[in-house]
Amino acid sequence: GDRPTAQRLADEEVALARAFGARRALGVAQIAAGVVAGGDAGEAVLTEAAATLGAVGARLDRARALTDLGALLRRRNRRSQHRHRARVLLRGA
Repeated sequence: GDRPTAQRLADEEVALARAFGARRALGVAQIAAGVVAGGDAGEAVLTEAAATLGAVGARLDRARALTDLGALLRRRNRRSQHRHRARVLLRGA
């Protein structure tokens, strides 16, 4: 329920993972940041998370990012856009 604190913590986790250079950890942190952010910002971060995780072969985490992205788009009544984006991201695997 404390969205500002959740966003701050998620953003800190993303920054730490970037600084450390751990791409899988970065992707997982991006999932949390994207879910907390929601809206256009969350959509962008979740898309980036899926790409990051796909690049390192973290298939399960990537599926989680795509699932969370789909849920976000579904809540925004943009189902067909998610289907298209998922196909594009899955081709890049």
